[in-house]
Amino acid sequence: MNILVTGANGQLGNEMQRVAMLSAHQYTFTDVDTLDICDLDAVRAMVAQVKADVIVNCAAYTNVDKAETDSECADRINHLAVNNLAVAACEADATLIHISPTMCFPAPLPHHTMKIAPHSHLVCMEQQSSQANWR
Repeated sequence: MNILVTGANGQLGNEMQRVAMLSAHQYTFTDVDTLDICDLDAVRAMVAQVKADVIVNCAAYTNVDKAETDSECADRINHLAVNNLAVAACEADATLIHISPTMCFPAPLPHHTMKIAPHSHLVCMEQQSSQANWR
């Protein structure tokens, strides 16, 4: 199995590298210097190049204080980039595993449902509220 891991230089990505050492699967680790996940074409190319069966997204903008002043960058990484990974995963019939930063959703997340998108392995979480609709 070919596994593409984004955010490889972060805390979670480093742990994934440790896990990979004990695995028979083929891992490809990327970080911002090797893959701009905000660039859909770059993501598509990498997914095709490594023939990814699974994409594990460990990348996230996690500096909560700075995210308030740099909300555009935080949105690009925690929203646009995740969408790019989801699109590329669906197109390649790959499974996307996305680990969300804690501060991304209010806690507890009210009235949420898990559902699987038709004809894909993409799992979507929808928050059903009048203020936001997460997909």
